[in-house]
Amino acid sequence: WPIEPMAVNGYHYIRDNSNVLPAVLLQYPFYAFGVPSSVKMGTLGFVIGHEIHHAFDAQGRNYYLDGNKQPWWSQKTIKSFSAPQKCVERLYSNETEETTKLKASSK
Repeated sequence: WPIEPMAVNGYHYIRDNSNVLPAVLLQYPFYAFGVPSSVKMGTLGFVIGHEIHHAFDAQGRNYYLDGNKQPWWSQKTIKSFSAPQKCVERLYSNETEETTKLKASSK
């Protein structure tokens, strides 16, 4: 596995176009007793959605359905997909984290 089995993290495996969610995600703190099912499912859904997104990010869009490296987006699609990202980059480009004094960066 690319990550430790007990790491509280999922991942998108680009070579076979799959998402892996280790069983540890069904344990505390992600999946706690006494928490409403809606919160548990919402948390799990967030992680799943985040991993699915990696199939379409700057790296994932260069791999075809079968995991072979083959860019499949048109230039128009890349431009459309990148527009909201550039907007957020402009919005936060002058922000500095108070404690570390690090500037926000999309890199």
